[in-house]
Amino acid sequence: MLSIVTDQRLRCAICEDVIGVYEPIMVLDGSQLRQTSWLNEPTLGSDHVIMHHRCALDSQSPTSDS
Repeated sequence: MLSIVTDQRLRCAICEDVIGVYEPIMVLDGSQLRQTSWLNEPTLGSDHVIMHHRCALDSQSPTSDS
């Protein structure tokens, strides 16, 4: 009997790279971003918008068009 294996790793919503257990992450709750880690909140999953702390900060920084 063949079982189906799914990828249970958390991935960043911005860069799509795997998020490590100890890495600081940002979670989008409604319209607010909050900082946490997967270690502190092991129940986070695909129903949350999760990103690396670094990616979240980079996406919020203004871009220059000059």
